[in-house]
Amino acid sequence: MKNATKILMAVAISLTALNACKKKDTPAPTPTKPTGVMMAKVNGKTWQSDPSTNFKIVDGDTLRGITFQVQKDSLTMIASQLSDTSVIFGFITLKQPRVGSYSGASGGSTGLMLYVKPFNILNILAALQTTTTNYTFNITKFDEVNKKISGTYTLTMTPIIGGGQATTITEGEFTDVIYTVEP
Repeated sequence: MKNATKILMAVAISLTALNACKKKDTPAPTPTKPTGVMMAKVNGKTWQSDPSTNFKIVDGDTLRGITFQVQKDSLTMIASQLSDTSVIFGFITLKQPRVGSYSGASGGSTGLMLYVKPFNILNILAALQTTTTNYTFNITKFDEVNKKISGTYTLTMTPIIGGGQATTITEGEFTDVIYTVEP
């Protein structure tokens, strides 16, 4: 009986030692979200603008990766994926405090958002004339000291002429996009 107890004790100590030596599972690090860009799903596919430092000449105009500009109570934004020159752009009439939810539709007076691919003036005019739009734009951070803005957005553009598929933008977000201020 003494031998059996000694064997059981030895096995228990060995198992405890082995268990203590096991590598502990560490959770995978949460990927950090890029800052200074707009991201979304466009019709279910991942879309991300280039940063503000990137640009491309399109039809003689300089198209930057991302530009946010505040002038009094208006926010103008242009976010471009330069590889295919697709653009999400718009303007929002801001209220005080700047942080909050903004929404609108075609013909509204509170703002406008559009998605255009490829970017050119004819596609912008066509989108304005042949689609209805509905958007939400939520500002979660408006840092007036460091001139950075963060938030989320959605956009649906539905064709009103000739049928066709709607363009749906979901899971839109932007983090610490630097904005400029115009008088």
